[in-house]
Amino acid sequence: MINEIKTFEERKQELVKKGKEKGCITYEELANAVVLQAVKDYRTAVKHLKLNHKNEAAIKMKAECECFFISQHFSTFTSIDGKSLLAQLEKEE
Repeated sequence: MINEIKTFEERKQELVKKGKEKGCITYEELANAVVLQAVKDYRTAVKHLKLNHKNEAAIKMKAECECFFISQHFSTFTSIDGKSLLAQLEKEE
């Protein structure tokens, strides 16, 4: 019996579904989680700095997130422009 030929997208969705049923995540979900965590860390650092502008841990975390957002490494995780994201986060401050 010949199986139906599926498009790449159909096959991808099928594999993602099987992975989720087994409790796995895709590399895209992992990459999105890394970026989202960096955004959360940045916002947390900003909140702590509003309470105490000398908080060394918050200063370090904010700086690390800023470096990550503008790094070449960031672009391997997402198609989002890191500089634009950072500018948007700075407007929230």
